[in-house]
Amino acid sequence: MLRDIKFKILGLLGLLAISLALSPLSIVHAAPDVEAWERSIVRVYNNTQGGFGTGWVVSEDGIIATNHHVIAGGRDFSVYLAGSTQDDGIPARLIWSDERLDLALLRVPGFAAPPFKLHTDDPDRGTLSYTAGYPGMADAAAQGMSFRISIYSGTVSLVVNQGQTGRRIIQHDTIVNAGNSGGPLLDDCGRVLGVTSEGYADEDVNVVWLSVSISELAKQMDRLDIPYEVDNSVCEVAGGGGSGATADQEARDTAEDAASTAEDAASTAEDAQHDVESLQKTMFSWVVILVAGLAILLVLVLRKPRERVVRAIEEMSRTISRSGSRSGKAKPDKKASSQTSARNSLVLSGFSSGGKTIHIELLYEKLEAAGKGISIGRSTTLSDYALDDKEVSRRHARLSMKDGRTYIEDLNSTNGTRVNERVINPFEVREISSGDMVKIGQLELTVS
Repeated sequence: MLRDIKFKILGLLGLLAISLALSPLSIVHAAPDVEAWERSIVRVYNNTQGGFGTGWVVSEDGIIATNHHVIAGGRDFSVYLAGSTQDDGIPARLIWSDERLDLALLRVPGFAAPPFKLHTDDPDRGTLSYTAGYPGMADAAAQGMSFRISIYSGTVSLVVNQGQTGRRIIQHDTIVNAGNSGGPLLDDCGRVLGVTSEGYADEDVNVVWLSVSISELAKQMDRLDIPYEVDNSVCEVAGGGGSGATADQEARDTAEDAASTAEDAASTAEDAQHDVESLQKTMFSWVVILVAGLAILLVLVLRKPRERVVRAIEEMSRTISRSGSRSGKAKPDKKASSQTSARNSLVLSGFSSGGKTIHIELLYEKLEAAGKGISIGRSTTLSDYALDDKEVSRRHARLSMKDGRTYIEDLNSTNGTRVNERVINPFEVREISSGDMVKIGQLELTVS
């Protein structure tokens, strides 16, 4: 019977693996990490001319990229960070601009926001793109100056050399409103594809928006000896560049998981069948021994003195004991196995402010394979593990593993991250080990 069950399980799970491998996947598009982007995007004011636009951090030491037409004719400039007020302007100094390219660079000494990575290769047509900045329309809608960035999404239409200027431009349907000028054109992975510049409209008000390819800015930064970071790898976020390859890989992974599940089920059924057969053999041996012992006892009762009967009973007992030792098979200690398994994982445990138990367990193998790590926060969308606590930021911290060591990194959270009461600076990576006390916001979690 168990053999029949095993084959039925194998058949059903095999069909499941095949159907999953052949069926189209429904890819859920991940929301962009707007909070992370916003820290490095600023409103740029031309105090001389009274105009404004958008800028973004392109290099360390507060190097801000924007458009030439944003700073044209100006001598006095200020930048405003997200979440600031009209009185919080920070002085900025123009270090380079080019009217033909419509690009410019400002420096804000001491500005420590993380710079964006640049994707200097031409993006594929159809690549998802985002414009981010401070459009004047948002000010009008808010009936006052807005200091939170607006996000528009669209796709890349074409990448060409512009005939009149000779510059490399990206055509897209991602909106560029007045005030967005100088902001970044981003892909799904948060890398800069271009610098938003202008739009063209025909008599029917059909509009195509243009961004200057980031490769143009990279050439000038090389000439000016200003460092920057390039990432031209395939964007693996579902919905962005390379999403088709990701879908195929996910289909293969799903099919492999289903096949692995089928093998595990078959192995379990085979083990159960083996246990039943072993039990049957053991019971048969006991029955044979018992019958033989009773027969010997009966003969001795009828023919031998009482003391021989006693010796026979003792001998029969020893025989049964030896038979039990031979027929019994040692079973694995499931508890010990579980404990061994537990040592292959990182556990964070504690209690929420409402008294609920918190238990996060991550296999070291999964943690090390995660690359940049596994994020923890209040948002179920932006974080891999969600903590339902108002003191925890939506994307608060990241756990990672490298060379057998475990690390935690604060993701510029509002209420901070501490290890053994020592504060971790934003984006600082700190090693943790068993017995450490990690404080995420106001939650105290023990590492084990």
